[in-house]
Amino acid sequence: MPLLQLKNIEKSFGTNRLFSGLNMKIYRKEKIGLIGNNGTGKTTLFKMILGKDTPDGGEILSRKDYSIGYLPQEPFFDKEKTVIEVMQENLSHIYELEEQVEKAAQKLESKSGRELEKAMAEYERLSLKYELAGGYDIETRIKMILSGVGLGEEFYENKVCQLSGGQLSRLGLASVLITGSDLLLLDEPTNHLDLAATEWLENFLKNYPGAALIISHDRFLLDRVAVKIAELENMQAALWKGNYSQFLESKENDRIRKEREQEKRQKMVDKEMDFIARNRNDVGMRRVARGRAKRLERLLEDNPDFLETQQKVRTLSFSFEDIKNLSHNVLKCRSLSKAYGELKLFSDLNFDLTLGQRLAITGPNGTGKSTLLKIALGKIAQDTGKIKFGNNLSVGYLDQQGEELLPESSVIDEILRLRKDLKPAQARNVLGAFLFFGDEVFKQVENLSGGERNRLMLCRLVLQRPDVLVLDEPTNHLDIASKEALETALQEFEGTVIFVSHDRYFIDKICDLLMVMGVDECGKKQMGRFEFFGPGQKLYTEFYDTAAKRAQEALKKKYSDESNKSQTPVRKNKRHKERKTAPEELKPFNKYRPEDIEDFIMKKESFIEELKEKFGLEEYYKDHKKMNELQEQVNSAENELELLYKAYEWKLG
Repeated sequence: MPLLQLKNIEKSFGTNRLFSGLNMKIYRKEKIGLIGNNGTGKTTLFKMILGKDTPDGGEILSRKDYSIGYLPQEPFFDKEKTVIEVMQENLSHIYELEEQVEKAAQKLESKSGRELEKAMAEYERLSLKYELAGGYDIETRIKMILSGVGLGEEFYENKVCQLSGGQLSRLGLASVLITGSDLLLLDEPTNHLDLAATEWLENFLKNYPGAALIISHDRFLLDRVAVKIAELENMQAALWKGNYSQFLESKENDRIRKEREQEKRQKMVDKEMDFIARNRNDVGMRRVARGRAKRLERLLEDNPDFLETQQKVRTLSFSFEDIKNLSHNVLKCRSLSKAYGELKLFSDLNFDLTLGQRLAITGPNGTGKSTLLKIALGKIAQDTGKIKFGNNLSVGYLDQQGEELLPESSVIDEILRLRKDLKPAQARNVLGAFLFFGDEVFKQVENLSGGERNRLMLCRLVLQRPDVLVLDEPTNHLDIASKEALETALQEFEGTVIFVSHDRYFIDKICDLLMVMGVDECGKKQMGRFEFFGPGQKLYTEFYDTAAKRAQEALKKKYSDESNKSQTPVRKNKRHKERKTAPEELKPFNKYRPEDIEDFIMKKESFIEELKEKFGLEEYYKDHKKMNELQEQVNSAENELELLYKAYEWKLG
């Protein structure tokens, strides 16, 4: 039985029909990516599952007493509460159980005889319930999840009002993950997460024992986490098995199959009509022709979509013009350095770019990526060294903020201001390719959404006819279809592309040279360091795999060094400070990183959940022996889990 089922859902807003006969099933442990163009109803679907909106028709069926954890794009909290208090807020049922256990324990002191037996039974019942709810390790779980999303101990006592927008988003995510709900509804969960936190979230979700429905434009996450993709299109939800890349392949195969079927149907109809036309007046064949004409007419009446071609959804569609300057040398960087006081961004940076290369720059926030672009463009000064574009190259720049746009100006005026040679009708035609239709071209810049601003900036960029593209987070606020249109345009562009991005899928698809800034060899943040990967393809994946391999090797070396030290006699010295060693039971975990132990914890929790579900199966609850064996398995697994938590706390110090 599915955890949740949406059956023949109908939904309209005025004359706008959003869903028509929509069906979807979500099973336990499934991780489903929910995608679709803007306006196809992703958020509305979430609201209906949550009971905050109702369908016009159809029904939503679910298991009894199942729980939902919901992450909106903009979470809201009491501004006076601390980070820890927010995390504890969603766990009130566990803290209430804790109080009940404590009260039950106190009652034992005043009881005797049969009353003591009853009180002891009640205490054991509550203790088991508290244990099954995860009460004994809840504080460690809170710290583990906060650490995972990038909120360390220094944030625990901070009030909500002291947090930045990005930190609030991280807290929102953490507060949902800690609930352990049967179904997680996550709306753009990687917004405001850095690369390390995003990768932690992917591992968390892969091992999460419940189900998750995830709205995301992060295709790399959908590749690593999703086992199905639900695409909202044409008022339906098409469910595809596999991750995002497999979905693309399956959808393309399905499109080709449908096109071939449609061509066959069209040929059949054309052949019949040709036969009818040639024989309708032939004395010998007239009756046959009339019979075939009636059959064809009946076929088309009974199947109105028999000759219907696949509907094309409006998507971004554009290309860059051919470049005029074919100079081989595009950019030279020599001994470049930049720092702000004691904060070193980079030093002695050297590289060359030639015609047609695609350089991606990635790394944690605040490591100097955008600064490097601005130095290259002459917008800010370097401390030492030189960086210079080739002579007579036209450089087009797309920035994150859209600083060159005038807030009071309209969309069409921003195009006419850039290209005074264009007439309004021509400008409207160009804007149509960037999904600005009708009166939308008269919207003021200050009233545009993030996606609309980005599309307007891309439109202006194309009209500049650049030889070189310099892009700062070009996929920000774009839906998946728009990202794919941008990727196609960049792949066809003859010139050189330099871009800063956190979009790992986009990086893998576009760049042939990757510069990673602000991380050490193992992928941990380290200001001032940079490393190049390539030339090649799928370079973000190469960096990710290389960093993971180095981290494992470093861990092995550390473990080996520690083993060697433990075998070396230590000379007595009054100033010698004895190194704190792990308790005997935790020594097997010396060779693992905290991140490795997190993975073990999540897998063990998932295993325990599977065991506990068996308590409700008839073959177990009707067989006393099987129930005892199952309880022993649960107890053993929970003891192992408790040891893992101790090891994790030890690793964190």
